[in-house]
Amino acid sequence: MRELRCWLWVMVGMGLGLWAQERNDCSACRENPTCIGECAYRLLLDAQNEREQAAAYILLAQAWIKGGLIEGVPNLLQDAFRRLPSGDSLYFWAVLTQALHYYKVRQADSALFLYSQVANAENAPPFLRAYAYLSMAIAHAEREPLKAAGYAASAEELLQKAPHPILLALTLNALSYAAAAQRDYTRAIALAQKARTLLESLSEVPYFPLLEPRPTIYTAILANLASLYIETNNLSQAQTLYEQALTWGKEQKDTVGIAQAYLGLAQVALLQKRPEVTEALLKQGEAYKQALPVPLQVEWGRTQAQVYLYRRQYDQAIALYDRLMEWIWLQTEAVLAARTTQWQVLSGITQRESQLQLAKQQQEKERVVYALVGGIFLLLLGITGYLAYQNRRRAREEKLFREKVSQQAQEIDQKNQQLARQAQELTRMTESLLEAMEELKQSYTAAERLQRAILPDIEAILPKSAIIFRPLQEVGGDFYTLAADAFSKRLLFAVGDCTGHGISGAILAGIVSTNIQALFFQNPLQSPSVLLSRLLQSLQRLIQVGEKEIVRQGAEVVLGIADFEKRTLHIGLAGRPLWFYREGADALEELDGGRLSIEAATPTDYEFPSYTFTLQEQITFYAFSDGVTDVLSPAMKRPGKKGFRQFLLGQKVVFLPVKRQKEMILEWLVQWQGDAPANDDKTLLILPMESLREYGRVQMGALIEY
Repeated sequence: MRELRCWLWVMVGMGLGLWAQERNDCSACRENPTCIGECAYRLLLDAQNEREQAAAYILLAQAWIKGGLIEGVPNLLQDAFRRLPSGDSLYFWAVLTQALHYYKVRQADSALFLYSQVANAENAPPFLRAYAYLSMAIAHAEREPLKAAGYAASAEELLQKAPHPILLALTLNALSYAAAAQRDYTRAIALAQKARTLLESLSEVPYFPLLEPRPTIYTAILANLASLYIETNNLSQAQTLYEQALTWGKEQKDTVGIAQAYLGLAQVALLQKRPEVTEALLKQGEAYKQALPVPLQVEWGRTQAQVYLYRRQYDQAIALYDRLMEWIWLQTEAVLAARTTQWQVLSGITQRESQLQLAKQQQEKERVVYALVGGIFLLLLGITGYLAYQNRRRAREEKLFREKVSQQAQEIDQKNQQLARQAQELTRMTESLLEAMEELKQSYTAAERLQRAILPDIEAILPKSAIIFRPLQEVGGDFYTLAADAFSKRLLFAVGDCTGHGISGAILAGIVSTNIQALFFQNPLQSPSVLLSRLLQSLQRLIQVGEKEIVRQGAEVVLGIADFEKRTLHIGLAGRPLWFYREGADALEELDGGRLSIEAATPTDYEFPSYTFTLQEQITFYAFSDGVTDVLSPAMKRPGKKGFRQFLLGQKVVFLPVKRQKEMILEWLVQWQGDAPANDDKTLLILPMESLREYGRVQMGALIEY
């Protein structure tokens, strides 16, 4: 444990010391690790403002990510975000660190979203934007090389403004990969060679805590350049580069790099018609083979099979291909069997199932044909041996027969290559689907935790109130919120219904909810209608660029502000009505929510309906989303506002205590829906004026008589 603590302290000390270098506090830190630790410790102790504290939290999070201790990283970054304005350069460091954390926990979509935020932020430092573009290019390199090339080109353009040699070398390598995908090998080699030369020319390496060490990056560039020389049939140059990559990999103990170098050297030897060397290299690298991804393991087996075919050991080649295909199918079928039910949730999976089934049937047919051809070939080979033994003097006939056998062997090799490509494609498709499923599941889980954390516990804050919140999926587009300002003695409450369901709806709901709270705290004395107008302007800036609308989304909102000083309640409505019941009455009254909600098409000068009540009145309010009145029955009917109103009055629900009202409404919703699937998010707030008076008396010290 002592060694672990020391190691973590050195990591933190080095990071903080390097940050101290940027402040020019100590010129000896670049050469002396002891000095780096001392400067970092002094920086922690001398932090006098929130920005320096945030820097310490960010560097500590980076040290934990590199050390594999990622559980506490979100809390560290949350503390950093809390201390930084969104335009600060350290804020973008924190965003990139959070994206790196998402990749470590296999949440690639969340990481790409954060990278795109930094890349598109004009006020971010150019080299950080370049790093974000480069990360997106690497993420899209396998499946979308053209998009990856565009991202890498953007990174290269930014690095002209803020040069960083390590980032520039990685960018050139990414451009090389994209050029190779388009079969422009001349340009690909030139770019990779330029990246290699740039790294070799560095006498002093600038610090960038989010990047891998320079030797590891150098090994990857060497392997890429060697593969390009193989594509252009420059085998001697490829062999030299793979040997250098092997040396670097062993020095850095990089098992993936070592295995890839052995595989590359074996393929070069095979192309040079040296099967013995190929087989020896494959045996040397056998211990590292398991570190390779599945497609490269398949390539490893195909290379071994090529050695057998070159030696005319066709039975061993056939046996190896059978084992390889059986291994691939066992892995694929095991994964498919475990994930079939969950895959059905993914968009378009039903169509892909039929394609996979057809591919499987076609591959089984080809295996049968391959077995028949192999059997015929073995039979012909036996006849050839018998004739050679009996008829040695028939040299001409033997020569013609061998030419025929050679031709058949080439045809079989082509078939083998086709089977290997199909197996590799099937494996890549399987891995892509599994990754998408896992990321989707993690995204929903994280979104649910986040939304539950944002929603306040209304029933605990206002004990005499009640809330019903039932999203259609794990998360939804409905929201509710509370905010209190002790200085002005005002309390805000809001209930809203945003466009969409699931994660997209939850994101919009979170944006609207946090904007309402932020606008309220900016000026607690403003009226609800003014707050709604400011909310409209804020969201229109988000969902529009100039006069061109990007998304047509919005929210219907019921908003109230209780003023305990003046003993009044102000209501503002944006597209949603508000029901209320006066004690002793025999009807539910309705406040009209107006014809427009918070969306891009609403004019900025539109006046939202507003109403005022005194806190002394005996009134119970009912704020609800349209999911309550639009719930579908098994007969595909909706109760509507009329049906819901009849239930509240006919069953005398409005006369009961609030908690009992909530129970009866939930029972009514369950009975009405029956076994029909849910069709919308459902939210209902029951808020008696009595609960507001109690909050004002206890929390605000406002005595309200009635």
